Amino acid sequence: MKEKGISAKKLENDLGFAKGYLSKLDKSFPTTDKILKIANYLEVSTDKLLKDGDNEYFFEIDPSGAPEKQLLEYWRKLDSKSQEYFLGIAEKMASEDKRK
Repeated sequence: MKEKGISAKKLENDLGFAKGYLSKLDKSFPTTDKILKIANYLEVSTDKLLKDGDNEYFFEIDPSGAPEKQLLEYWRKLDSKSQEYFLGIAEKMASEDKRK
């Protein structure tokens, strides 16, 4: 936000977030939807949004198995638009699987 000259208040208002939402992110885990909204609004990748200055993620996901780790590696390589598309496919597949 600092690089773009956008205040937290403006971002929260423009995206429809509650007042003070951004200041509470260090104590909670934002939803993927909100991460994507912020990244798209700021026109940055989710990686840039989620990493600190040392290129370390603010929080780490520790998937239990190899397929999950592979999916996470692919996810981190995608830009935010591709991540939205990927989530749509995953949601559709999960809902179809529930009907079986």
